[in-house]
Amino acid sequence: MSSVEPVTEKPRTLQARPDWKPDDTARQFLPAALEILETPASPVGRMVAATIILFFAIAIAWAILGHVDIIATASGKIVPTGRTKTIQPLETGIVSVIHVQDGDRVAAGQVLIELDRTVTQAERKHVAQDLVASQLDVARLVALRDGFSGTMPADLTPPAGAMEADITRARSSMKAQASEQLAKVASINRQIEQKAAEFQSITATIAKIDASLPLVEESATIRRKAMEIQYGNHIAYLEAQTKLVEQRNERMVQQRKLAEVEAARQALEQQVEQTRAGYERQVLSDLSDAQKKVIDGHCTPEWASKVTDPWTDFEANGRVKMKALEGHEVYALTAEQLGEWKKAVKPLHDSWAEAVKKAGGDAAAVDAALQATLKKFEAGI
Repeated sequence: MSSVEPVTEKPRTLQARPDWKPDDTARQFLPAALEILETPASPVGRMVAATIILFFAIAIAWAILGHVDIIATASGKIVPTGRTKTIQPLETGIVSVIHVQDGDRVAAGQVLIELDRTVTQAERKHVAQDLVASQLDVARLVALRDGFSGTMPADLTPPAGAMEADITRARSSMKAQASEQLAKVASINRQIEQKAAEFQSITATIAKIDASLPLVEESATIRRKAMEIQYGNHIAYLEAQTKLVEQRNERMVQQRKLAEVEAARQALEQQVEQTRAGYERQVLSDLSDAQKKVIDGHCTPEWASKVTDPWTDFEANGRVKMKALEGHEVYALTAEQLGEWKKAVKPLHDSWAEAVKKAGGDAAAVDAALQATLKKFEAGI
C-alpha cells in the first residue's frame, strides 16, 4: 500500500534586478499601493515649508531687534504767543556765485554771493527804453504845444539815447497830428468864408430891394390915384399892388436868410474855438501823462543818488569851509546838552510811539531800525 506524501513547495522570493527602475508608463499599470510607493515625493513642498520657516524666523528676529518709528499725521495751525515779524528778502533772485564757504571769516561790505543778473538787466533795459519813449513823447507834445498858434510846429528836440527809427516815428506822428488839426480848422474856416459870402450876397439883395421898393410904392400910389379919378386901368393897378407885396415879402425872406447865415457863421466860429480848445486840452493832457511817466522813470536808486549826492557833498564841504573860516567855531554837543535835547523831544517821541501802536505797528522796532541806520551813516546824535 502506497502512501502519498504531500509535496510542500517552498515560497520563492522575487528579487528585482538592481538596475531596473519603473518608468512613468510602467508605473501607471502598477496597483495603487505600489504606485504610491514607487512614485518619489515632490521637493516643492519641502522648499515652500523651508521658505515659510525662514521668513518666520526673519520676522521674529526683526521684531526683536528692529526699530519702528511712530508717525502721526494731522492738520493744524500754528498760533504764536508772542510778537512775530515777517522776514523776507527785498529782492528775490537766483544765486549764481557764492564767494564764501562755511567757516570763512568775512568783513563788513564783503561780497558774499552774487545773484543772477539776467532778469534785472532785462528789466533795466526795458525801463530805459520806456524812459526814452516817454521822453520822445514829451518832446513831440512840447512841439505840438508850441504850435498852438495855428502853424505847423517846429522840429522836436530828441532826447539823448533815442534811436533814429524812434525819432523818425515821433516826427511823423507829430506832423500827422498837427496836419489833422490844421485840416479840421481849415475846413471850418472855409465854411465860415462861404457863409460870409452868402451874407454879403443877401445883403446886396436886400439893398437892391430897398432901392427899388420906393419906386414900386410910388408906382402903386400913382395907379391908385389914377383909379380914384377913373383915369387908370384897374388891371395895371392890381399888377402894381402885387409887385409891391412881392417886393416887401422878398425883403422879409432875405432878412430871415441873412439872420440864418449869420447864426451859422457864428456857430462855425464857435466850432473852430471848440476844435482848438479840444486839441489843446488833449495835447496838454497827454503831455502831463508823458511827463509823469518820465518822472516815474527817474525814480530809481541811481537817480536818487544823482540828486542827493551833490547836496550831501555840498553840506559836507560847507562844514569843512565853516571850520576853516576865522571867527567861526563848530563844536559838538556835550552829554548834558544832548540829554536836555532828548528830554525836550520825549513827549513828541511818546505821542509818535502811541500813534504807531494804534496803527498796529511796533514803535520800538521802527525806532531801533532808525537808530541803526543813523549809526551806520554816522548821522545820529
